[in-house]
Amino acid sequence: MINSFLASYGYSNYTIFFPDISVPENFTAARVVTVHKNGYTLATEQGILFGEATGRLLYASSFDEGLPQVGDWVLVTLYGANSPAMVHQMLPRFSVLSRLMPGTKAKEQVLAANITKLFVVESCDKELSINRVERFLSATSDKHIQRIVVLSKADLCSNIAERIGAIKSRLASTIDVVAVSSTERTGVSKVEAYIGSGETAVFIGLSGVGKSSLINALLDEERLKVGDVRTADHRGRHTSTAREMFVLKRGGVVIDSPGIREFRLTEQVEGSDLFPDVEELALQCKFSGCTHTVEPQCAVQNALANGTLDSMHFENYQKMLREKEYYLSLVDRNLSQARKEKTKKLFKDYANFVKEKKRLGEE
Repeated sequence: MINSFLASYGYSNYTIFFPDISVPENFTAARVVTVHKNGYTLATEQGILFGEATGRLLYASSFDEGLPQVGDWVLVTLYGANSPAMVHQMLPRFSVLSRLMPGTKAKEQVLAANITKLFVVESCDKELSINRVERFLSATSDKHIQRIVVLSKADLCSNIAERIGAIKSRLASTIDVVAVSSTERTGVSKVEAYIGSGETAVFIGLSGVGKSSLINALLDEERLKVGDVRTADHRGRHTSTAREMFVLKRGGVVIDSPGIREFRLTEQVEGSDLFPDVEELALQCKFSGCTHTVEPQCAVQNALANGTLDSMHFENYQKMLREKEYYLSLVDRNLSQARKEKTKKLFKDYANFVKEKKRLGEE
């Protein structure tokens, strides 16, 4: 029987994806709520506790960067409210949101694990950048994650319908767009409707777009610190400094994240459901290796010339392709494949962990 507190953090939903997951005797499952420099805030069957990684987990993670992140499920040993829980093993993930870390090295940074909803927040008091929206949405094409665009601070915008129309004309029909005003509480219920009981949603966007204000509205209380809005331009100041998980009163879990200034993709741009029009046209080009620049009988260039293909949409696609190729050139293996191998390793490590505990119990 699943503990009710763990269920509120999505454990029931997690076991739907991994029905064969079992917890060895003397251990319990826990979820990472916040990652600290020296440990974790964990949701456990005893409530919220501080936890520390075992030396074995730290040693193993030094080889594959596999330390638990916000949203991960882990196996822990509990010693009571006055002692930290010990985190022994990370459990497999059914989904992950990540980016390439800032800098010159192509190193993957996991932003959130085991999520079912991704909300890309774009503020209406800033100039609309559909290219930026496409970039954030391209962070994942995981079939387990539904992506939604949120236009925040809708009360500060007089052309909200125009913005929604512009975004929808560029994005795939599977991507929903919702307008929200956290101060006036309009549209909040629409966002909440996407987050079912047991599901996990993460909000990403630039600093000051209103992610924390929206989450406060969803929580019906001021849990997250929100910076004062500047009277000159109506923009809130960035306040979130770490990713953190919260449980909604009506069910579901939300993850707030710091504003993202730089977002390098780890997913392959090719095959993304955001650019099916470009890729379908590319198949119609005369030459299989067409660069869509100077080649004759290029279906993409023809579509650009007659206006059936949006030029900014295509340029954004090309830009992300070039960026992806550059960053992949910095590593020896494809990051997407590496992540698949890492998931397989988690399954193997988990199975070995269970076998070892059974063996020790029999001795």
